[in-house]
Amino acid sequence: MAERPSDIQNWQKRQFISFGPHFRIDSGNPQMGLNGEMVYNLFAETDSGDSNIMGLQNGGNFQIFNDKSIEIYGNQEGKGGVGINLCTFNGGQIALTAKGGGEVLIKGRKIVLEAEDIEILSSNTLRLGDSSCSSVDIYGTRIHGHGVTGNYFVRQLSAGSLVQRAFANSHCQEDLPT
Repeated sequence: MAERPSDIQNWQKRQFISFGPHFRIDSGNPQMGLNGEMVYNLFAETDSGDSNIMGLQNGGNFQIFNDKSIEIYGNQEGKGGVGINLCTFNGGQIALTAKGGGEVLIKGRKIVLEAEDIEILSSNTLRLGDSSCSSVDIYGTRIHGHGVTGNYFVRQLSAGSLVQRAFANSHCQEDLPT
């Protein structure tokens, strides 16, 4: 990204405070970032060289960069209610992105997804349950299954499936699955 000419950069409003080799505050830096000039940045570095930068840009973006994990805890005293609430307003989105292997893990004793419509999209495999799953319940007034091959089935009617009833008195009856 090309930098603005130095004659239109206001270096007089910049304040840089160092609290030693591990913590610094930079305020009013006129150099352009991806979202404008920096309003402020907090810089921290561990003895082993891991760094953390947190700051606000003039365009309104707040950013946190960290070399290792970021942990956010809420409701530590266990008094109920929402522990961590991620909100966005005016039609914004919340995105979780994992780089590298690309795997995102959401883990908990019970996970509830609540929405008017829920879509689960997969370009390869979609798996519900595993070998220790005791049951999978699907509720709906209409349930559709579409596929070229597979062994998807629905609950058998008391008089047999539609195919079994259609071929009940034919020579194909013994070849039908039960």
